[in-house]
Amino acid sequence: MIVVLFLTFVARIPSLFEPFWYGDEGVYMTVAEGLSRGLDLYKGIFDNKTPGIYLLSLVAIKVLGHSIWSLRIVLSFWVLATEIALFLLTKKLFNQKIAVVAVLVFAFLTTIPFLEGNIANGEIFMILPTVIAALLVLNNRYFLGGSFFAFALLFKIPSLFDFLAFSIFLFLGAKYLLSNVKILSFLFLGFLTPLFLTAFYFFLRGNFADFYFAIFSSNIGYTNYGNYFLIPNGLLIIKGVLPIITSLYLLFKKIRGRKLTNFDLLLIWLAFAIYGSSFGGRNYAHYLIQTLPPLSIVAASLFEKKLRLASLAVLALLIGGIFMVGFRIEEIKLSYYKNFFSYLTTKNQIAYNASFDSKVNRNYSLASFIERNTKKEDYIFLWSNDPQVYFLSARIPPTRFTVAYHIYSYQGAKKEVVTSLVEKRPKFIFVEVPSENNFRELDNLLEKNYTFSGVIENVWIYQLANNKGV
Repeated sequence: MIVVLFLTFVARIPSLFEPFWYGDEGVYMTVAEGLSRGLDLYKGIFDNKTPGIYLLSLVAIKVLGHSIWSLRIVLSFWVLATEIALFLLTKKLFNQKIAVVAVLVFAFLTTIPFLEGNIANGEIFMILPTVIAALLVLNNRYFLGGSFFAFALLFKIPSLFDFLAFSIFLFLGAKYLLSNVKILSFLFLGFLTPLFLTAFYFFLRGNFADFYFAIFSSNIGYTNYGNYFLIPNGLLIIKGVLPIITSLYLLFKKIRGRKLTNFDLLLIWLAFAIYGSSFGGRNYAHYLIQTLPPLSIVAASLFEKKLRLASLAVLALLIGGIFMVGFRIEEIKLSYYKNFFSYLTTKNQIAYNASFDSKVNRNYSLASFIERNTKKEDYIFLWSNDPQVYFLSARIPPTRFTVAYHIYSYQGAKKEVVTSLVEKRPKFIFVEVPSENNFRELDNLLEKNYTFSGVIENVWIYQLANNKGV
């Protein structure tokens, strides 16, 4: 295990040198920047995810410094902690040999840029509390286990389905009805307590409505994208066939008086994790990270003769399901490491940045321009989907929205944004051309109150009219 942990850390070193290129990380860090300035989450600075990822980002920059490196180094050690927890869980379920193999599989799939495990997304953070919760439940610590399932949900909502998988397994696995009620009562109480306290905190802050909108209301339309079939989110019903059939299979075993096994637990966990990974209706590869804890253990079970056939069948079904849903799995990018070696030896920073995304160098140039021409307390506004510019320049937007796609996706957001722009008078407004979506109200504001000042690549710069001296 020491060797595996060491190799994992070495293999993740290139991620610590990546430029700030990924948009979702840009949102997390910009929200964290807003929180560090005293803004209220969701009401003062917005994104549509549960609060865990933003609070972790805030802690990272407060402790380790104002850089994307801070969150990336936290991610590296977070993955190592997940591997240790997965080792202990698998050893509890089977034996040490399977445990080591499971961790090797997990380390490979989360470290090689295959499922985007090098990126700090909610999915890769939520699996540590999920695995700890599973370990606690197997040690009959039901209240604490439920609480850790809640902590996982506070990083990403689809972890709810991991919790449901364990709830069903415990319900069917208990010998007596009274045991079922007692176990599930402690599990659900542990699960609901952190969630209630979180909601109560936002209620006390006076922004429960914004919290509810961000976590629930705004995500109804999000999940419907790609899940529409005859009715809104109709495809979610069809996708639910797999966990339903798996649950009925375990129920049938229970009725026949057969004892549920640890492999049955993996079966229902994997079925619900697959459903959770496809719940959002998108086919992003990093969504599949949710399936990796049970998947890694099932893959390692191939080394156990009596489990080999069942493991092969489960893996075949999983692979078939992934292709049916249409996940865009990245190839195993050995070029990722070749690119990093070139950076260490011959490739300059500009070329290395551009190898990740063509906008990276432009965004760094924009951030440099903003730092030179504004003060930290000045507002700037970007009509684009590159929120990392805010964080790179250590500035916050004059509106709670950090990206254009939120502004044109939510009803009333454009009006809210224009009101904020009029009140707070950002010193500069940056407009990416061509724009993804028409924003006529912004065009009118620019025409009346701003002066065109120049261009950095395809971003037009507008300066507040009474600050022409800059």
